[in-house]
Amino acid sequence: MHDPVAVVASVPALRRGWASSLRTLRFRAEERDDLSSWVQIEGGRAALLITESLNDLQVATNLRYHSEDLAVIVLLPHASEEDQLAALGLGAVGVGDWSASVEEVAVMIQAGLLGRSTIPVRMGPRLAESLDNHAITSLDLSDRALLKNLVHGATIHEVAEQLGYSERDTFRRLRALYHKIGVNTRTEAVVQATRWGFFD
Repeated sequence: MHDPVAVVASVPALRRGWASSLRTLRFRAEERDDLSSWVQIEGGRAALLITESLNDLQVATNLRYHSEDLAVIVLLPHASEEDQLAALGLGAVGVGDWSASVEEVAVMIQAGLLGRSTIPVRMGPRLAESLDNHAITSLDLSDRALLKNLVHGATIHEVAEQLGYSERDTFRRLRALYHKIGVNTRTEAVVQATRWGFFD
């Protein structure tokens, strides 16, 4: 038997139908009206939210602040790629259409319980592109100057001297820059900057 899964839908027939279908796959599916108390009091870890629009996802977003472990799977009537990206951005770990099979939804729930997210293969490049665009636009002039020096092979001492920082401050700024662009090392930062077309 799996962890309990809250099934939430404004339409009772949808809620009952999905809960029943999940039970056939040995999930402990519980029909819920109040997801908030279920998460906060009972410690629920997975919720299937069957909704008619992305506006209804605010509840799930708020719950993620109380429980980072909560796996929210969202089913929309017609989940376009934009809707799927938006739902993932709001904290869902899986998104599908109302027409998804119970097996597809079960895979999303199981992945969420393991701390993973499921996305359609075609969404991967779009998601990566949106992350890259966010990272690029979050770079200020100081970050760009640091990257430029790294790409040109400057030592930490040279970077500090050129930009007017202490070496210690330069290391601190580099750590913050690496975090901002999602890398761990100088080499990864140079590769990322080159991939983005900086300083060609």
